Amino acid sequence: MALSNGNNQVSGNLIILRPITRDKDKKDINVCFSAVQKVDEKWSETDRYTQVTGNIKSVENHTETYEGNDKHSIKILMSDDSASESYLLDLRMNILNRSMLNSLISLKATENVNISLYKNKKGYDTAAIRCNGELVGWKYQFSEIPKAVDINHPKTGVKIQSDYSEVDEFFLTAVEEWARGLNIWKGQGDTGVLTKSSISVPAPEKGEADDGIDW
Repeated sequence: MALSNGNNQVSGNLIILRPITRDKDKKDINVCFSAVQKVDEKWSETDRYTQVTGNIKSVENHTETYEGNDKHSIKILMSDDSASESYLLDLRMNILNRSMLNSLISLKATENVNISLYKNKKGYDTAAIRCNGELVGWKYQFSEIPKAVDINHPKTGVKIQSDYSEVDEFFLTAVEEWARGLNIWKGQGDTGVLTKSSISVPAPEKGEADDGIDW
């Protein structure tokens, strides 16, 4: 089964998948993939799934500038030949997706890869990666990963946000090295590089999985 939510299996051509932990109204939901497809010339969420299985075809780093800051994401194209469909995983850099990438870059093969989303025993949203049924662990442990830098208010000294730029750079570099080693790296660009037909990926809706804890 290529896409699963425990009840349904999908069919079609290209399905964009984004991990989410909140709905559009910012209400917490069980972690899942939001499936976005083009319906009547409009990109819309068509369903939600907890796992995807397929062959990884290509990997790309996508960077956009928003309010003067670079926003990074990794786009992974997967295919399921038996279902005649492709899945574009749109993974912006956040806690959940970094954890997912940390396991993906341990892969030695790109066929029959399963990614499932769930809440672990500690209550954190996380991903399990399997290749040919074998569970894949993290490539890097906490001690090997750069820490986010606290940004404090200049007057009160109270932490106002965390700077993950060093963490992101670490994973962007690691993903590129891994993908180049498996000859699936497509570099920087838009998703037209990844698919047979040039498409424009819609902007994420509210409800993307947010950074909630530091590495």
